[in-house]
Amino acid sequence: ILSIAIGWAEWIFVAIIMDIILIALSFRIISPNTVRTVEFLGKFDRILRQGPNLIIPFLETTKSQVLYKRNFPVEVEGVTSDNVTAYIGLNVIYYVEDDDNNSRDGAIYKSIYSIDDPRTMMRSTIDEQLRGMIVAFTHKQIFAKREEIWNEIEARLRVRLAGFGYKLDSIQVRDVKLENTVMQAMNKVVETQKLKEAAMNEWEAQKIMKVKEAEAEKDAKIKTRLKPVVEL
Repeated sequence: ILSIAIGWAEWIFVAIIMDIILIALSFRIISPNTVRTVEFLGKFDRILRQGPNLIIPFLETTKSQVLYKRNFPVEVEGVTSDNVTAYIGLNVIYYVEDDDNNSRDGAIYKSIYSIDDPRTMMRSTIDEQLRGMIVAFTHKQIFAKREEIWNEIEARLRVRLAGFGYKLDSIQVRDVKLENTVMQAMNKVVETQKLKEAAMNEWEAQKIMKVKEAEAEKDAKIKTRLKPVVEL
């Protein structure tokens, strides 16, 4: 009887341990700005949101998606219409918005199952769009087209991202550069122009000083002529 009781105690102890393990495997704690999709035997079933959640161990698995905003820097190289290599750097800020849609049409489902790497898609979209825009401008025009570039890229990328469940927050044109030899030549032109302006300003200043001196001398001569003669 004692051996039977000990045997039952061992089985009960093992059962308790197994229950604890199963309960631990069933719990999923979802942190803020994070969601998880649940797959039952490899098929999408539901979405878990912030807080404690339960799944069926071994039969259900989860995939995670973050909802906070992410920054993606991109630099594109292109050739202008006058054959100058230009470099344009952008910052893309994007995120997945929880639209409370738990179906396959929702943003969370699309962001996990419709695309593997959104950054590769964004890079290729921006690269294609920017190269086509750069070739339409001369190297002198490219610096004045920041806003136009921003508007065109934003409109195209916003549509592309939405199709995969992502949302575009903003795009900033971080930097516009030309190849070093052209930049040096442009800096030289600017420097020369500034020197010319400085020389012109100095010449104007000297001219004004001479006019003022001539006027002062003229006034002095007039005053001398008008000065009354004192008889002794």
